[in-house]
Amino acid sequence: MSRLPTAIAVLIGLGVLSCASVRSVRLEPEFSCAAGEIPGLTVYVADHTGAYLPGVALTLLDSGGHATERLETDRHGYATFSRLPSAGVCGLRGELTGFEVTQARPFPCQPQCHTTVSLRMRVDTRSAVTFT
Repeated sequence: MSRLPTAIAVLIGLGVLSCASVRSVRLEPEFSCAAGEIPGLTVYVADHTGAYLPGVALTLLDSGGHATERLETDRHGYATFSRLPSAGVCGLRGELTGFEVTQARPFPCQPQCHTTVSLRMRVDTRSAVTFT
């Protein structure tokens, strides 16, 4: 029986390497650049039926795919990032046990405006539980 090299075992334990599939989605951001508007990115996360998802781990990514901030959705499925990447391009990754990891393709997010997006996540059928 072979053993995984220690470095790979550590990366798997930290969640850096995973067998989980990542679903790529396209978001349609809405912008508000009105005077007095607080810059940022508000994310609403829901499942495929539209029901909100609390506790989703969200990661805001810059144009290079590097994490810039991490938040968790509130009890109504919302999270607001206050610092947007200066390049004006964002990425977003959502993770919740029992759901597919969902990553948004890069989308425009103007640092001087407030951007709003909705992220839809699907149940991960590989780990779904059926109640009878």
